[in-house]
Amino acid sequence: MLHSFNQNSGDGSEPVSGLIFDKAGDLYGATELGGTYGYGMVFQLVPTNGDWTENVVHDFGKDTASPYTDLVFDGAGNLYGAAAGVWENFNFIFELLPSNGQWVERQPYRSEKALPGDLSFDSSGNLYSTTGCECEYQSTVFELIPGNGKWGKRVLHRFTRTRDGLAPSSPMLFDSNGNLYGVTFYGGATGNGTVFEIRP
Repeated sequence: MLHSFNQNSGDGSEPVSGLIFDKAGDLYGATELGGTYGYGMVFQLVPTNGDWTENVVHDFGKDTASPYTDLVFDGAGNLYGAAAGVWENFNFIFELLPSNGQWVERQPYRSEKALPGDLSFDSSGNLYSTTGCECEYQSTVFELIPGNGKWGKRVLHRFTRTRDGLAPSSPMLFDSNGNLYGVTFYGGATGNGTVFEIRP
């Protein structure tokens, strides 16, 4: 047993994300609840003398709350995931940047209607995600492009239900040619979902 969560002591509760290693061999994940504000946290587990020590990377509850996707690192060691909003009806992609022993949160993307899905980076540092709404034209694949401290958004595809599916529902992956692959939960020829490819 590496770690048992204990919400009563300010720890996280109900871990929701898969685990991810950094280059030093430390483990990272996220909980949906618990932490300082009760809205979840990102944690780090560091191997120390045959044991594992937990560090809190970030407590949710100021702007963003209850992370719900797996975490991903970019090439610079910044952490990304998706979470809901606290006070407004927004959903966010969050970015955690290490700075002087702390982690600073930023929000490259927010949406009032659709839920961002799992995240993927390409080799150029562009970030890809989906919106999984079951409504036509709100179910998309999109790209976030970093530049000058900001992120530009480009919609790569809008799903139409009957022809190509609806509600993308899993992490996407790239092949060696830069083509992007994923699945949809609904739609397609029989209404039972599809596997799709998006070519640059």
